[in-house]
Amino acid sequence: MAKWKRGRFLVRCWHGWEKEAWRDPVKGKADVHYPSFDTVVNWLNFLGISSGIFLDDVGWEEVISEGKSLEQEVVKKTLARVDDVDLKEVLGEVAGYLGEEDVLRISDLIFVFGSKSLSRIQKAVELYKGGLAPKIFITGGHPFYEQGEPEAQVFRGYAVERGVPEKDIIVEPESITVADNVRRSLNLFDKMGMKYLKMILVTAWFAQRRSWAFMMKYISEDQVLYRVNSPVKPGGEYTPDR
Repeated sequence: MAKWKRGRFLVRCWHGWEKEAWRDPVKGKADVHYPSFDTVVNWLNFLGISSGIFLDDVGWEEVISEGKSLEQEVVKKTLARVDDVDLKEVLGEVAGYLGEEDVLRISDLIFVFGSKSLSRIQKAVELYKGGLAPKIFITGGHPFYEQGEPEAQVFRGYAVERGVPEKDIIVEPESITVADNVRRSLNLFDKMGMKYLKMILVTAWFAQRRSWAFMMKYISEDQVLYRVNSPVKPGGEYTPDR
C-alpha cells in the first residue's frame, strides 16, 4: 500500500511538472546550486533524524517520495520539543537563512509571487507607493491540483482597488510552482521586450530563499535582486488588510 501511494504521488507530481514552462539557465549556471543545506542539516541532526537526503547523491524520485515522510517526522519531533531553548536557536538560524532580506534600492520592477494570502500584494503596493519601482509584476495561477481564479488576477484586483494604475501592473496567471513562476515570467519578459537591471522579489520569508535561488539561475551577472519579505497570515485565506 505504501509503495502504491508513493507511486501515485510521483505520477501526480509528474503531471504537474509537464505543465510547467521551460527556459535554459544562463550560460555557466546550469550546474550552479545556490541553496545551502547547512541549516536544515543542523536542524535534522539536532532532532536525531538522518540528513542523508540532503548530503547523499540521490535522484529526484527519492527526494520527492521520501520527503513527505521526512516532513512528518520533522514536524512531530519539532513540536515535541517546542519549548527547548536550544531548538529555538536552531530554528532561528533556519528562519534567518530562508528569509534573508536585502537593503532595498530603487528598482525597475517589483516581482510578486502569488499566494492564498494578500500579504504579498499588500507589501508590493506599499513599495510601489513608496517609489521603489514604477511597475508591479504579479505571477501565479494556482497549484495544478486546484481550480479557481488565478492568484495573479486576485492580486491585480487588490492593487487596482488600492490605487495602482492598471498600466503599471503586469500579470502572469498560469504558473503552478515557484520554478514555473520564474521561468514562465522571464519568458514573458522576453516576449514583451521588457528590460530590467534591478528587481525586487516579494514573497513570504519561508519561500524567499527558494524563489531567489530559482531566479538566480536565469538572470545575468549584471542583474540585481533585492529580497523583501511580506508578513505571514496563518490560514492563507484572501483576507483584507487590517
